[in-house]
Amino acid sequence: MAVDYNLVILGGSLIAHQAAIRAAQSGGRVALVEPPRHRLFSSRASPFRWELEQMQLAYLLTNYNASAIASRQDQLAQARAFAAWQLEQHAPAQLATYGIDVVIGQGKFIHQPSLGVQVDQRILRGHSYLVAVNAEPYKPVEVAGRRISALQQLQQTTLQSIIVWGAQAHSVVLAQALRRLGLSVILASPAPRLLPRINSAIAEILQGQLEAEGIRIATAATLGSSREAATDLVTLSDPTSPSSAISVQSETLTLTADGVIAAEAYCPQLARLNLPDSVRAMADGIPVNTKLQTAHPSIYACGYAVNPYNTPTVAIAEAQVAVDNALLLPYRRVKYRTIPQLISTDPPVVRVGQTERQARRSHGAITVLQQAMASLPQAQLEHKPVGQCQLILSKRGTILGAEAIGPNAQDWIGSLSWAIERRMTLQSMAKAWPHPAYGEVIMRLANQWRRQRQPNWRRNSLELLLNWRRDWTR
Repeated sequence: MAVDYNLVILGGSLIAHQAAIRAAQSGGRVALVEPPRHRLFSSRASPFRWELEQMQLAYLLTNYNASAIASRQDQLAQARAFAAWQLEQHAPAQLATYGIDVVIGQGKFIHQPSLGVQVDQRILRGHSYLVAVNAEPYKPVEVAGRRISALQQLQQTTLQSIIVWGAQAHSVVLAQALRRLGLSVILASPAPRLLPRINSAIAEILQGQLEAEGIRIATAATLGSSREAATDLVTLSDPTSPSSAISVQSETLTLTADGVIAAEAYCPQLARLNLPDSVRAMADGIPVNTKLQTAHPSIYACGYAVNPYNTPTVAIAEAQVAVDNALLLPYRRVKYRTIPQLISTDPPVVRVGQTERQARRSHGAITVLQQAMASLPQAQLEHKPVGQCQLILSKRGTILGAEAIGPNAQDWIGSLSWAIERRMTLQSMAKAWPHPAYGEVIMRLANQWRRQRQPNWRRNSLELLLNWRRDWTR
């Protein structure tokens, strides 16, 4: 039987909007199903809560001015206005201009007489389906029975100190943003160090920056006991009360704060979708193959539905591949190796390609080059000397991977991603960089590589030749 749509997308995320726009621009007829946008900045119910929080944190870190005097309420209000503006760019009326049929309501799959999506009394049937729902917070085991604050609550409370629980990227970004809102922040990690998946030297630079801003860091930590009653989510209206104190303990110190945020506990919103039995919805996402196809051949998944901790860059890349496979034939795969990873701290941390361990496993002998950002004129002009870039090269100089921390690193890491995808050498990347610019760090690394590769006999022969020319010049 004929279907009405080439692709039906179950959304509620900006990634779903990206997928719908790409499908419509490819010539497909698209239906986008998403929940209503009421209570956007509620701490409990918002289909876009995860992405809205990311936008607000990015605004707080990007627009921070230590010399400016602004209340916490004013800063949060400005961050909310920015997030609302960005979401408004993808309003249903705006999406409709692309030819997308936006259906507001909670969608769920039906299986008889054939596969489709039901929204209230309407049945949507498509050739393919894409699950691109958002992630939602849940209460992790580590903070069971504790006070949990949310970013949205800080505007209404007099909270002065807080524990940010976790070691991964979002926890670090959240801790830095809360510190710049004027709170006393403890970043408590159950792991031995921050950002265990990032190069240790770069992680140490970032930790030093956080500590310089006044963030206290406790690694290999546990949360101590609290005398308050167990609650799911409470407003911290009286943080000065001694009974509300929460402690965090590590090997060397014990610290207390008024509340705790568990920044890393997220899961995809899959419970209400009524997925087919063959599509096993796990706590950490839907299993898919390399073409982002689920166990049901007509259902694809991408973004936070596959991995709730996906970065927006990875989620968008997955959406593009999933749409192309769903509309035509499933032949494309996501090239995760060439997708830049960004941690939106200040300064930002970026990574692309293979890590040092992966490169040694796959290529054997490699070369690792490092260059401090402080030596760049642009870093001195802007008084932002903190940073370092590390490149991993094959024996022939092919760029295998890169990790960096430094100002505007997210802007020039794309050139390295492009080079890795085309298997370019570092020397070919050093030919044209504007001056001054942070991207000059690549040229510095290329010069370092050239000096290391130059054999001693050639250097000595050149020195003899130049000495001879100097001696015989009259």
